[in-house]
Amino acid sequence: MKKFILILFSLLLFAGCASSNIAIVDVQSDLDISLDLVDGMQAQVYSAHNSDVDNSGSREDLWEGGELMTYLTTAQKYNISSTDTDDTNGGTGAWNVFVIGYNSSFDFVQELVLLDGTNTVQTVNEYIRPRTIVVLSAGSSGFNEGLISATSSVTGDLQEVIGIEESTSKSSTITVPRGHELVLSQMLFSTTKTGGQAPIVIFKGKIRLGNQPNAAWIETFKVKIDTAVESHILIPNPIGNNLEEMTDFRVEVTTDKDNTDVTARFWWYFIDNR
Repeated sequence: MKKFILILFSLLLFAGCASSNIAIVDVQSDLDISLDLVDGMQAQVYSAHNSDVDNSGSREDLWEGGELMTYLTTAQKYNISSTDTDDTNGGTGAWNVFVIGYNSSFDFVQELVLLDGTNTVQTVNEYIRPRTIVVLSAGSSGFNEGLISATSSVTGDLQEVIGIEESTSKSSTITVPRGHELVLSQMLFSTTKTGGQAPIVIFKGKIRLGNQPNAAWIETFKVKIDTAVESHILIPNPIGNNLEEMTDFRVEVTTDKDNTDVTARFWWYFIDNR
């Protein structure tokens, strides 16, 4: 908790120099981490997508859920289903999904779930946070033909979504597992004109300590894209500090035009402190 408070304090200092291009690692170190030559560190590239942000005055997470994700306070099983009957074991669409998330102790848990079209299939494990859901096997189409969703079995809250034909969830909601730290090296935000419109899109990064009841969300950065001027923006070192274990991170989006399509790409490093 003390470390988290120090991170928040340094974020306030960092906000005054957010335009600085602060390097996390040099090129050689980056290559070594990518090749798993640095003990305890793993490099990953991750994507997030929201295909339909509307000018409703409401914030949406950068994911395919189309709303703000509700964070669970207790671990629950997931109910998984598709909007297409062909996403079933032996069908033309997705046959199964590999579910990765965190249990009540914020440790990794994972399992393979066989799909049954629009019928609900429940996971064996209980999850307090999602990490990702990926289609591993599919029929002749080669991808999921419907929208695949994972909702909490008790409260019915949407936790993860795979967009049609995407075969993997794409969400900006990230949680650092127990015994780890996360370094966000850089983030690339982009949006496109829709129907001849040139939306102005605001992206806000927020963090909180996920295992603390009623923890407040702290804004760490704010980025604006005016598509009349530019379509994307790259932010090096957007947070400026390592995120400690069990920290939640999200990117919220607002726009001044309906049906705005937004994406993001994250480059990060996991540090294993176990």
